Amino acid sequence: MDQEQLQAACADSPTNSAERARETAIACDIPVGQQVHAFCLLHDRLPRRDRPKLNDYLDQMMPTVVKRSRQRHLKTFLIISSDDWPAIQAHAIEVGIEITGMDSILKAARSFSQPRPRHKKVRTPLKERYLELRFLLLARRYEDGRRRALEFDEEDDDDALPGSYVAEDEAPVRNVGDLKAE
Repeated sequence: MDQEQLQAACADSPTNSAERARETAIACDIPVGQQVHAFCLLHDRLPRRDRPKLNDYLDQMMPTVVKRSRQRHLKTFLIISSDDWPAIQAHAIEVGIEITGMDSILKAARSFSQPRPRHKKVRTPLKERYLELRFLLLARRYEDGRRRALEFDEEDDDDALPGSYVAEDEAPVRNVGDLKAE
């Protein structure tokens, strides 16, 4: 299907989907999402220097579909076409969510996915890091500077447990001569 045919099918879909809305919500939601996905793939194939922004391109290709609707339909299509869809359906049955349309699909997918951590680690601003390390270096407090640099590295590592970098640093250091003796 080339770009003109896809654009013509997109222009017809709002009138057709309104007629089919009474049948099942899934039947009318997926095709619009599929069209958005196809236009996104076509957008990726355009030459970089000449292509417009994705939303501008989608506005040109699908002038009757609002951006928010496009995004919701695309999310729904990507959920249904993913490898996790059978597991999401099974989870929805366990939880008691009846899949009747786009809203229930999104709700089931949200409850299926792992919760995202809301709180990020507090990071020391770079300027403060620089000033603190500079002060420690000028005061010739090299061990304190080294320990503080390790603490800053720990701040940057999202998966690190508090104190893990400093604890590794306090482990006894073995000399090469000690390894040869063993």
